[in-house]
Amino acid sequence: MEQLETYWLQLWGQQPPKSAPETILAVLQPSHTEDKSIQLSQELEQLIEPTRKQQAIVQAHAIQKVEETAAWWLFGSAFTSAVAAAIAGIISVKV
Repeated sequence: MEQLETYWLQLWGQQPPKSAPETILAVLQPSHTEDKSIQLSQELEQLIEPTRKQQAIVQAHAIQKVEETAAWWLFGSAFTSAVAAAIAGIISVKV
């Protein structure tokens, strides 16, 4: 406590107000700090939850687009393979 008073005296050139240490101690009380911490954690969780849901929706849409693209690639490669096999069959019959 004396260090705080010494620092205050060096900084401002006067004695600190007597209520200041009590105010500081009241703010730093464990019960007040813990209550505030719990309250902030709950508020933060309430803010994070909608964000998580939105991220899940965005990821679901991205996965759906990837699946659609993969399906079209599979269809396109199968169709191309079938056309190539048909052309090869026609060529082999004529030769």
